[in-house]
Amino acid sequence: MSTMDEAERRKRANELQRYLDGLAERMAPESHQLLMKILQALNTALSQGGGDTQIEMTAEDKALFTEEFQRELRTVMGMLDFTEEQVVIDIAEDAADQGPDAERLRPGTAAERAVDQRERDRREVESIARASGMEP
Repeated sequence: MSTMDEAERRKRANELQRYLDGLAERMAPESHQLLMKILQALNTALSQGGGDTQIEMTAEDKALFTEEFQRELRTVMGMLDFTEEQVVIDIAEDAADQGPDAERLRPGTAAERAVDQRERDRREVESIARASGMEP
């Protein structure tokens, strides 16, 4: 995250609070609760030095994780000064899932290929970060 003076930090914090208040009015309560759960997990991770954040999500949470929800989450993350490259949203499916989504997770499916591509991209970004002298 970038460095900013106290006045700018306060201004941005107020903007974020107004945006979150607006989301609370626009979103279904369950979706807003999930957003707050994600932001709390992020806060905990950052207070412990950062890194990847994994959040346990119920089947109900996963159902709420729509494209619109992800768009709002990315907007909030941008307001928190995270770049698009720093925000990777990946919903891992349980191996025990045998519902309608189980078929799309079988070898050779589009979902599996997308997961493989994300993993290759992640390794490449980490390699670039290391070569640049940054922590991945």
